[in-house]
Amino acid sequence: MDRAIEDFVLVLRRSGVAVSTSETLDAVRAVENIGYSDREVLRGALAATLAKSPQNRVVFDRCFERFFSTGLPPGEPNHGHRQSGEELYGELSQLSQMVLNGDRGGLAIAMQRASREVNVSNIRFVTQKSAYTQKILRRMGFQELNRDILAAGATEESVALYNRLSHAKNELFRMVRNHVEEQLDLYALSASHGMLEHDLADTRLSHVEERDFARMHAIVRKLAAKLNTVYSRKCKAAKRGRLDFKKTLRGNIAHQGCLFATRWKMKKIDRPNVVAICDISRSVQTVSRFFLLFLYALTEMLAQIRTFVFCSNLVEVSDIFDKHSLTRAISMIESGDDLGIGFGLTDYGRALADFKRKHLAAVSQKTTVILIGDARNNYDDPNVESLKLIRQKSRKLFWLNVENRRKWGSGDSEMLKYLPCCDLAMECNTLRHLEKFAHKLLKVRP
Repeated sequence: MDRAIEDFVLVLRRSGVAVSTSETLDAVRAVENIGYSDREVLRGALAATLAKSPQNRVVFDRCFERFFSTGLPPGEPNHGHRQSGEELYGELSQLSQMVLNGDRGGLAIAMQRASREVNVSNIRFVTQKSAYTQKILRRMGFQELNRDILAAGATEESVALYNRLSHAKNELFRMVRNHVEEQLDLYALSASHGMLEHDLADTRLSHVEERDFARMHAIVRKLAAKLNTVYSRKCKAAKRGRLDFKKTLRGNIAHQGCLFATRWKMKKIDRPNVVAICDISRSVQTVSRFFLLFLYALTEMLAQIRTFVFCSNLVEVSDIFDKHSLTRAISMIESGDDLGIGFGLTDYGRALADFKRKHLAAVSQKTTVILIGDARNNYDDPNVESLKLIRQKSRKLFWLNVENRRKWGSGDSEMLKYLPCCDLAMECNTLRHLEKFAHKLLKVRP
């Protein structure tokens, strides 16, 4: 595979553009046909094969400008020194000849080849610039250039050649240094996005600042898309089934053992019905926000979602998600506009009683109930009996507690009283926790 295209695809992927293996091969075949001589033709061909949306095209153009920049200074070729150099010292090194003749194309190719040989794509930090600059220069033949300069300075007759080579050496150093800085900007920037996403995925959701909400939403959607892909593939594979030998043999006894009629074991994949009950008090609001965003991004793998939120009282908000965009619906729920939500002291006992009285019919043996909250009830009645009834009527009951497990039962936390009613209770306050829970949810079986 063309190493330059492979590195460019790596840059695109690190910058957030999804590029498949087949698209990479299409790009390689396109470059084999058009070559690298015309920069704009190259840009068009790669964009046609690698950029699939207007958003991707913006990222593509930015990466293309940086990746395919030669870093060469402007100037016209100069052909006046090769002959004099050969007369005085015999054959100069290849690098000396290129800098003396102003061979910009040759220098660019040599620099790109040296960059690939030293794996400049691994650069991540500013402190690595000097090391990579020296590595690239050595690969290009910088030591031979220095020897030519020393040889030219040995006699008075070659002062002009000495000055020319010394000036070219400084220009070459600046050219390579600028190239390394561009590679740092290119690779370290794209890597920093991945590092930031990794850090945000492990950050407590309650600590995420509002300025990072948009990025967090993008990470949630990407994570949910990955899960949808993983579990939808499993569903397709399962539908093909496998041979049921016992039923097949029994069904073909009349045919004297000839297997005319086959029987198949079909693995049934059930998409769970979900009832989500979310605490949206101030201490839990941010975590509930990302939980709902994540849950509704998994709609491909869920048969139905009914959502209830509470603070002092409980109300159903499923219709809001049906009528509005996901982010708009979540903002409306957080503000409580015209929803009849009381934002007083959190009351889990009353919320469970409200659900039992008004919405218990929403729960059946096909329903997975998910509660998210810290179980801190301000020392009021926790109403454990209502939770027991909900569990008896449901398929499974999961509780996602935003607090560290060591704090369960401390102070006004009623978590230890609720715990016997739960099939699963887990700490959930980061995107990693949400991903872990999603795997458990999508693997639930009766």
